Amino acid sequence: MKPTFVNLTPHTIVLLLPSGRRVSFPPSGTVARAVTPDVQVDALEVENEQVEVVVAPPFAEVAGLPDPQPGQYYIVSSIAAEAVRGRPDILIPGTDPDDDPVRDEKGWIVAVRRFRRLTQGGGGYGT
Repeated sequence: MKPTFVNLTPHTIVLLLPSGRRVSFPPSGTVARAVTPDVQVDALEVENEQVEVVVAPPFAEVAGLPDPQPGQYYIVSSIAAEAVRGRPDILIPGTDPDDDPVRDEKGWIVAVRRFRRLTQGGGGYGT
């Protein structure tokens, strides 16, 4: 079965293949977003106005993320992936310096060379 990819970010993801060919994954129209309740713990004064400071507990769920399907991979943000850490069908665009993403003259990432996957254990990224 040939794998399929669903981009659950609001941006087109461009993957630069080892051959030099580029594959684009357009946004699917659904964005996977981590959801967590915030608890206000303080306020800070910034230029004579009060700004809330909240504590965000670990993410409780991801809105807009379908259940796993055979042969289906979901491209999501690293924050959304953190909320479902260890799910093997979840991919993050490789934008870390070690991933060597392709940048334009302004420094914006225009393509990635690989994906990342979060492992089940905490404390870092795994492939």
